[in-house]
Amino acid sequence: MTRPRPLGGTLETLGSLEKTSAHDPTATGARAEEAACLWLRARSFAILERNYRIPQGEIDIIARDGAELVFVEVKFLADTRRYFPEEQLTKQKRRRLTRAAAAWLANCPQHAGPCRFDVLAVTPGASGSYEVHHVPAAFEAEENRWPNR
Repeated sequence: MTRPRPLGGTLETLGSLEKTSAHDPTATGARAEEAACLWLRARSFAILERNYRIPQGEIDIIARDGAELVFVEVKFLADTRRYFPEEQLTKQKRRRLTRAAAAWLANCPQHAGPCRFDVLAVTPGASGSYEVHHVPAAFEAEENRWPNR
């Protein structure tokens, strides 16, 4: 059975998104997150916070899509033909994201309401561009890890 491809879009190369050495994953990740933010803003998402960290986990981007709060995991993938971005989220990673989201909501109760976990896979495109594959609602929070509402 063939799985459908995630929704996608393309970003043109920007000066701040220059190619980096494959030996510098931190810089590559930062550029992927910048590309993801640009992609989200172009689709009217409001970026609330980036790189939210607690000891139990990290969220790359926290955004608002209309009335919905979106916790975004950004993945830089050299090639999405072999696997889909959401397949890169292990059960442990999903738990860490859920814990971080719960902590963020506890600190920012004014943003409580409907929310989801999305994945944005940033891949190198032709001529130095970046392709962004969006997987909305890539997973649901485990009930026992989510704060009572």
